[in-house]
Amino acid sequence: MARIIGIYEARIHWFEVIQDVRKSEHYLITHHGEPIAVLVTTQPQ
Repeated sequence: MARIIGIYEARIHWFEVIQDVRKSEHYLITHHGEPIAVLVTTQPQ
């Protein structure tokens, strides 16, 4: 299941978000509550 995070929060915590993605976490990024992107790793799980 993807973590839901607003674009502003993703920008502020970008380093932590990327570290989580490297650990196979998934993020759904929203803007004003609307989904705009999914951030996932490219590495096999």
